[in-house]
Amino acid sequence: SFSYNILEDASLYDKFCAGDTAGIFQFDTGGARNVLSKIRPANVQELIICNALNRPAPLKLGIIDEFIAHRSAGHEGLFAKDTYGIVIFQEQVMKVCLELAKLSWEDVDKVMKSLRASSDDDNLLERKFVNGVLSNSSMSAEEAKELYRKLTLYSFNKGHSAGYALLALYQMHLKTYYSLEFYYALLANESNELKREVYKSAAVKSGLVILLPHVNATANDRITSLDGSLVLQEGLLNLKGIGQVTANLIEGSKAYYDRADFLAKTPKRASSAGIVQILDDAGALEFNFEKFISRSVKYCSGLYSRKVADW
Repeated sequence: SFSYNILEDASLYDKFCAGDTAGIFQFDTGGARNVLSKIRPANVQELIICNALNRPAPLKLGIIDEFIAHRSAGHEGLFAKDTYGIVIFQEQVMKVCLELAKLSWEDVDKVMKSLRASSDDDNLLERKFVNGVLSNSSMSAEEAKELYRKLTLYSFNKGHSAGYALLALYQMHLKTYYSLEFYYALLANESNELKREVYKSAAVKSGLVILLPHVNATANDRITSLDGSLVLQEGLLNLKGIGQVTANLIEGSKAYYDRADFLAKTPKRASSAGIVQILDDAGALEFNFEKFISRSVKYCSGLYSRKVADW
């Protein structure tokens, strides 16, 4: 019998590496795609690491390049073996403080608090840390101070990073194997115009068809059938100048046979000259089916070729 393990699906990691992450939690920005392209995660542990490294301090410190170098060399660290000797997570910071510097749990707690905000205890903690490292290793004072500086600049919590990465992996699973439903849910819950453009472009490039809004469709985005295939259709609510009340009134008064029927059936507040002009401009009052489909095809072609900047 066929057994599927999402954690071992190599095709999902390939999509992360290729930057096909539009709509994927924590990974759908240009910065995240840059981190993914460098690290090229091949398993969930490396995806967790990518999530943690896509933060201001690791980027500023150049930890990504350091991690890649250590991974290539197969380096093993004393306190961060799972990340090739590179301290990435807060849990690793705690381990270094406890086992290398021999700080008390009380002082470790203070160090962790210092990751979020500076305090009067910082200098004292640094001295304790440096003295502990000097007593338990061959590091010099300067090396110990540099280590403390790096450890306390900022690191991400592995628990959070793991949760985020697993959610992203599950989303990628849905995007790969249930792309229609994935993009429907994504667009149905996104009102930001730029993000919608990015997501629609990604949907069309993945092979989906998107139909334009129409008065005989719905107020909100929907999944509908076209020639026996399921497609996405944008709702009237996505037209600039059409609010929820107006869109609901139009949907609630359908079906319409032609323009005159629309004007006769729709309440006046939903068929004013301004509203009708918006619908006309968007092709939402096109009752010639072939012309409507032709317009939608051109719309999808535009989405396919469009290059939209990251937000």
